Amino acid sequence: MNALPLDPAILGRILLLQSGLQAAPDERRLAEMVARGLGSLPGIAECFVCLDGGVFRSGAAANGGLPDACRQALAASQTPDGCPRDCPLCSASDRWCHVLQAGLQTFGVISVRSGDSAWLQAYVPFLANTANLVALQLLNRRQAEQSLQMVCFSLDRIADAIFWADEQGRVIRINQAACRSLGYSEKELLSFSVWDVDSEFTAQRWEAH
Repeated sequence: MNALPLDPAILGRILLLQSGLQAAPDERRLAEMVARGLGSLPGIAECFVCLDGGVFRSGAAANGGLPDACRQALAASQTPDGCPRDCPLCSASDRWCHVLQAGLQTFGVISVRSGDSAWLQAYVPFLANTANLVALQLLNRRQAEQSLQMVCFSLDRIADAIFWADEQGRVIRINQAACRSLGYSEKELLSFSVWDVDSEFTAQRWEAH
């Protein structure tokens, strides 16, 4: 049996989706992007991304609720990572499922349904590569968030006043020492700009900084 020839246009769309994963502002948008991107490919009837108990689906179905078959399977049998052992959707012959896993962490599952098994088999390597890139994105984002939390925890407990500002000079984070030294609450300081804190550091000087 001859292998199905690959369509360069479909490969291009998959590569475009992969290149845009990093631009998703948060995990929810990332899951929605993948569900829409893969679900819109010719040959795929539906795609859903299960992520931390929520499901993001392509097509007209609403996001946020598990498919009935998944909900029933979860009620009967659940693995530590939250995905059912015998998911009736992932085990269906017209579906391909891939666990979102990177390092030692499991984040969820990507599942696509196709009415053409030959098409599905031809594109599985590219779908699997997309799933692996999604898992890597999730791992990197969560590690970065954990690192930031550790840094903030440490800086919040030192005696020196510390301010973080964005490119426009707006104060976006402060530690408790900064609140104590200026006599303002955290909420008040987060409405300030750098020149509100240091009158010698004007807006013009910040722009030239």
